[in-house]
Amino acid sequence: MFSRIPEYKTLFYRIFLAYFFYFIARVFFYLYNSNIIVVDNLGEFLKLCFIGLTFDTSAILYTNALFIIISLIPIRNIYKPFFQNFMFVLYFITNTLAYATNSLKSVKTSNDDQKIGVDIVRRALFHPLRQIAENAGVDGAVVAGKIRESKDSNIGYDAQADKYTNMISAGIIDPTK
Repeated sequence: MFSRIPEYKTLFYRIFLAYFFYFIARVFFYLYNSNIIVVDNLGEFLKLCFIGLTFDTSAILYTNALFIIISLIPIRNIYKPFFQNFMFVLYFITNTLAYATNSLKSVKTSNDDQKIGVDIVRRALFHPLRQIAENAGVDGAVVAGKIRESKDSNIGYDAQADKYTNMISAGIIDPTK
C-alpha cells in the first residue's frame, strides 16, 4: 500500500492556486472598474471578495472537475514524469481557458483576421453554456445565440428557472467578478 498524502497535498495546493488567481483577477477587475463599483473601504472590498468565494468555488470546481477526478483515482504510476506533465498541462489549460472567457470582451482587434480569431475563441468558450442549456432540456445553440446577441452583458440563461435574466440582480453571479 502506498501513501497518497503527497498527492492530496499537491491537489489542494493547485486548487489553492486557482483561488489565488481568481482573487488576483477580482482585484484587477475592481481596479479596472473602480468608477462603476463603489467600495468605501478595504473591509467592504474584502467582504465582497469573501462573498465572491461562492462563485469562485463553483467556477473552480467546474473548470477543474476532470483534474480533480483524475487526481483522486488511485494510480500507481502517478509519480511518473509523463503523468505529472499530463496533469500539469491539464490544470493550466483548463484554468487558462476559464480566465480567457473573462477577458475576451475587452479585446480590441486591428484587422479582420484578428477579429475572426477572437470570434472563433469566443464561440468555443460558449460551449459550456450550450452544454448547461442542453442538460436542462433546451437547445443549447439557441440559448448561446440569444446570449451572444444580447446588448446587455449581464443577461444570461438561468437553467434552473428556464429563463433569461440579469445574472447579477438574480444573484447567480458575483458582481465583483
